[in-house]
Amino acid sequence: MKVGPIFKFLSPLLLLLIFPTISKSQFWTEGFGNGCNKGDTANQHVTVNGTWTTTAVGTNGNTNHVWYISSASAQSASATLCDQNCSTTGTNTNKSLHISNKAITIGAPVNLNIPADSAAFFVPGGLTAFGVNTATSQRVESPTINCTGESNIFIQFNYFEGGIAPNVNATLAYFDGANWISIFDMPKTSNPNCGTLGEWSQTNLIALPASADNNPNVKIGFLWENNNGTATTPEFSFSADDINLFSSTSPPPIPPVVNFTTIPSPVTPICDGGSITFQDLSLGADSILWSFPGGSPSSSKASTPVVTYNTAGTYNVTLTAFNSNGTSDSTAVNLVTVNFCSGAPSANFNASVTTICRGDSINFFDQSSGFPTKWSWFFPGATNFDFDTVQNPVGVVYDTVGLFEVTLVVENGAGQDFITKKNYIRVNDCPAPIADFRVVRNRDTVCVGDIVTFQNLSQFADSTLWLFNGADSFNIENRNRPIAIYNTPGVYDVSVVVANTYGVDSKNDTSTITVLEYPTVDAGVNQFIYSGEKTLLNADGTTEFFYWEPRDMLSCYLCRDPQAFPEETTTFYVINYYDNEAVCQVMDSLTITVEEAFFAGVPDIFSPNLDNNNDRLFVMGNGIYASDLKIFNRFGEMIYEYTPEVPYWDGTHRGREVEPGVYTYVANVQFINGETELLKGTITLVR
Repeated sequence: MKVGPIFKFLSPLLLLLIFPTISKSQFWTEGFGNGCNKGDTANQHVTVNGTWTTTAVGTNGNTNHVWYISSASAQSASATLCDQNCSTTGTNTNKSLHISNKAITIGAPVNLNIPADSAAFFVPGGLTAFGVNTATSQRVESPTINCTGESNIFIQFNYFEGGIAPNVNATLAYFDGANWISIFDMPKTSNPNCGTLGEWSQTNLIALPASADNNPNVKIGFLWENNNGTATTPEFSFSADDINLFSSTSPPPIPPVVNFTTIPSPVTPICDGGSITFQDLSLGADSILWSFPGGSPSSSKASTPVVTYNTAGTYNVTLTAFNSNGTSDSTAVNLVTVNFCSGAPSANFNASVTTICRGDSINFFDQSSGFPTKWSWFFPGATNFDFDTVQNPVGVVYDTVGLFEVTLVVENGAGQDFITKKNYIRVNDCPAPIADFRVVRNRDTVCVGDIVTFQNLSQFADSTLWLFNGADSFNIENRNRPIAIYNTPGVYDVSVVVANTYGVDSKNDTSTITVLEYPTVDAGVNQFIYSGEKTLLNADGTTEFFYWEPRDMLSCYLCRDPQAFPEETTTFYVINYYDNEAVCQVMDSLTITVEEAFFAGVPDIFSPNLDNNNDRLFVMGNGIYASDLKIFNRFGEMIYEYTPEVPYWDGTHRGREVEPGVYTYVANVQFINGETELLKGTITLVR
């Protein structure tokens, strides 16, 4: 007889148990050691306990996942429970046993390059079109553990586990010296505090089978299975550390485990007045008690009671089991459905799927009550047939995009009923994905340490895989707007791979990101001038591109050496950068101190001998607006007078050189602030 259990259960030997009152002692531990390493496979890895090995136990693809023992996945040395990698956090050197990828390389156009042991992460699949099959069934196995003298043995360890069961799953395995069995399926762990990283937690005590007692040939292991699905997005995988075995002085008290089914199974709806047979499948029970609301009898202690239901409706069933260690119960909600079978049927139906792609097929299922004996189905818009008379039509194909109704007519000897579900079937075009992205604000040239933001422009994608070759860190929590940071100068590729149910596409941009060292710039030394004077600035920088501010006091602001003419003390800033996009800016400054004192004077010696040194005589000073220098010889004759056409005296009179000697000068000077000064004195002319 085939029996289908209604409730999933675990045998008592495999239960996840907490027994704080049991006296227990630790007799074996594995911590995998310390050190900053990466890529060391678990197979033939030697620890203080001996040699770990791995075994392929099922289907494995050409790039199956691999067990590693390294600090690429490490429990943090700090208070956080997030998984760490010693290559990014040097203090976290606590090695762990974990699952990661082999090295995966895909050529053009994808140009995908994933290094081996890239922490406790894995690519589930989705790359079969490029010759990459990540299907995995690999068991990692401990060295032999001598349990002689030990009994009632329990295991406990720290771990985290990602992936979606049953497609991706890790289980605890046990070897009794002859056979391997899987004894516990660890719950998936959440990571509310760690973003995309795994978050470490600890199991409770897990009982090993009784065959481990006094057994010198015990091994423990972990089985990792991945079915090479369509998802390409990396997920955190499975990592374990601090594995401990304990033995206890007395076996734990185990209450009964409740389970039951129906004969036959699964149970189907019955008519009012019909009966159902139930069967007890509980473990460890000394006695049981059934409860059948709405049934007759309403309770029973029999192992296989037969119960009659006289009134239409839905009913729960509860089974309670008892032993000396406690009581357990389980309730199947709305397990029993009783139909009123004395009138015409009531039409209803559902479908295997209501949203499909063009060209796909659908199966329909009669859900009518009242026991119909004839069925008429109408499928307007279907391609292969639009009418059928079977109870459950199979393979109805739709080739046209749109919304379509379905009608079912049912009848029996008492009458007829029908139901039409408008817009019940949606047929979509279902295009394959299109990969595309861009660099936000076209910032594809950056300096070391800058953040580069990308925008995902892909279409029709259900999953996205980003690959930032050469990036020192990246964040893909927002897969439509990830960021990356590059700390080494160079030119780097960026790739995105997208997938949906209908295909895979990729875009690889070579030389997408150019990373430069920051330039250097020196504005020069601080300067001192008098009000009204000009001075030359001369910056020194890595590149030819300069920008000065404030620009309104400069002869040019996009040059290396502008002339400055501030009217008051001013700090000038110069920026050096790459190209006209002003990439990688660095800045320096200098201050020009402006002295606003006004003065004027005439040199007391003059040598107009055409050696370009002291050949011209004029009023000198600061803040001079105008002056009218006059020169007189010893006879009182004026031999030079200032004019705009001849603004200086060159030692001549009427075109002839005058004799060396002493001459008298007079000058009225007007300053820019409106004040005036009369200058008088003598000068000595020498040749």
